[in-house]
Amino acid sequence: MSRHYQSEITQFIHQLKQQQPALEEAQRRGRMLLWDKSPLNLDERARQQTSRIQQKPYNFNVLDIPMTAVTRQYLEYVEQIRNHNLELAAEYLLMAAMLIEIKARMLLPVKKAAPDAEAEDPRAELVRRLLEYEQMKLTALKLDQLPQLGRDFLRANIYIAPCLAPRWPEVSMEDLRTAWAELMKRAKLVEHHRITRAELSHP
Repeated sequence: MSRHYQSEITQFIHQLKQQQPALEEAQRRGRMLLWDKSPLNLDERARQQTSRIQQKPYNFNVLDIPMTAVTRQYLEYVEQIRNHNLELAAEYLLMAAMLIEIKARMLLPVKKAAPDAEAEDPRAELVRRLLEYEQMKLTALKLDQLPQLGRDFLRANIYIAPCLAPRWPEVSMEDLRTAWAELMKRAKLVEHHRITRAELSHP
């Protein structure tokens, strides 16, 4: 049984090495597409994203991950991305190495630190990352459901006319005479403080 798994791991590593030049070439073409000056077709990009999201041949419990099925599904997914000429990030190769490590550790005998201690599951780190990814995805969906300016509502623009010329009140000559008399009456009520010099004589 162990020879069978060892040969399967060796075959998996060999397939990954064979696909590495093709993945690098697809990554280079993807970068050229991203830096192209031609406008991006957003509808086509959305259809590609939707098709990739809908392609889920395996549904499994995150706490009980079948490594053989996950590894096979991962290789198929990488092959599909290469066919679409999209940019491949370094996380894909990192995930492939992680799957190989988990699969290899599952074939080795588990050593318990103490008689009563539980054996460490090699898939625990992958489970933790998957749960964090699921939480981030749900949070992103909640943020996307919030109203956004330009998508769900628009900002109201109100035109304000420039200020008009001031309108002075209509005043007659009698009003001016009365106002002037009132000002003169108030001026008489104002007392100015004056200081006078006193001459001092010395004896």
